[in-house]
Amino acid sequence: MAKSDKTGQFPVLNVEQLNAIDLLVVGKTDQEVAEQIGKTRQTVCNWRLYHPVFQAELNRRRAAIWGAAADRLRGLLPKALDVITQELDGEQRLKVALALVKLVSVTVDKIGAQEAEEIVESIARQRDWAVMAMIGKGMDLARLRRELLEKAETTD
Repeated sequence: MAKSDKTGQFPVLNVEQLNAIDLLVVGKTDQEVAEQIGKTRQTVCNWRLYHPVFQAELNRRRAAIWGAAADRLRGLLPKALDVITQELDGEQRLKVALALVKLVSVTVDKIGAQEAEEIVESIARQRDWAVMAMIGKGMDLARLRRELLEKAETTD
């Protein structure tokens, strides 16, 4: 993985990380992803849990996929409403239509931040008082960013 430069800029993702994201968004497990990209499961897990750039890109891709699915569901809403309106064939058909309407109301807010900076700031806010004390002693977001990226690196 490329390290961030002295300006604290986030590195770009490498090909293996981008391939890992492609596999994760289609539902592959960390182990399956690791086997397909030639890394360890722990490496993939570290990227998912500790690499803000990786997390942000994964969240962006998930949001895009969910957005497309939500658009398709919204497109089916008129049919579902027609079924509800024309419910003549019994309760089963109505239950399916109502379930579809409920699905459309699900939001993408639960996917997570889509910018690495948001993830770093969120982690900084979630840290316990000891980390906050370190920040008070001069640890800035750039340093925290570097530490998080270094933690995400692995030996393979």
